[in-house]
Order: sequence, then C-alpha cells, then structure tokens
Amino acid sequence: MSTENRPAATEIARIKSPLTQVVITGDSIDDLNVFLNGKLILPGQVESLSLSIDAPKSQITAQLSWKENGLPKSTSLFPGTVDIVAQGKRITVTSTDGGLDGLWVSLGLAEDGTSTELTGVESLRVLLSPGLTDTKLLWHDGKEETIF
Repeated sequence: MSTENRPAATEIARIKSPLTQVVITGDSIDDLNVFLNGKLILPGQVESLSLSIDAPKSQITAQLSWKENGLPKSTSLFPGTVDIVAQGKRITVTSTDGGLDGLWVSLGLAEDGTSTELTGVESLRVLLSPGLTDTKLLWHDGKEETIF
C-alpha cells in the first residue's frame, strides 16, 4: 500500500464498534479497575459484574452494576466484549449479536499475542463483586473448572 493511500494510524486505531466494551484489570480480584467504553468506573464503586452463558438453553447475559454519584447504575454488556485480566489470567467473551451465533470465548494470552478460543463449552459463569469471585466453566463432557 502506498503512503498516499494509507489511512492515518490515528484513524486505524479508532474504535468504530458500537458494541459495549468492558475491560477489567488488576492484580487482585478485590482491587480491580473497570473501564466501561473507555471510562474508568471509580474504584470502590463497582457493585458487581455477572456473566452467564448457558449453551443448551441458548441464553447469554452480562450485567455490570455500579454507583455513580451515590446513585445505582446498571447496564447490559451484550452485545459487546468483556475482557477480564487478573491474577495472571485472562477471560475474553465477545457477543456480537447478544446470542450464541456471534459468541466467542477465549482464555489466556500467549507470547505471540493470541488467546485460546474455547469450543465444547456447556456453560460459563462469572460473578465478580467485592469479596466474591465465582468463575465456573462447564465443558460438554461434564467436567467443571474454576478459572479464578
């Protein structure tokens, strides 16, 4: 591509997706930084993040609840992407249409920048709130694992 036809890097880097984006980072589950569409929700204001995938019932939900200026707020996170990076682990869930057809679940981050896309998932449950962490992954073969 010639430099004349190449778009500016600042335009290429722009997020053009209307989907909700939540990025959660931190060393400890109880001390996470939560960014909703690029905006930091102040530490201590997050009440909970819940995410549930139930493949047999074709149901997925994700909800974030927090306080802003002392008032409760809540938003559905799908369609969108939830990226959780904590305790040296990573869970990424993307739903482009709010259903199973546009659903991708991946874990980890390899040295080459890729993550492992999961197949054969029966259900995934993530609940993060102060003092409570529940991350259960159930495979089609019946094996259940805890991620955090």
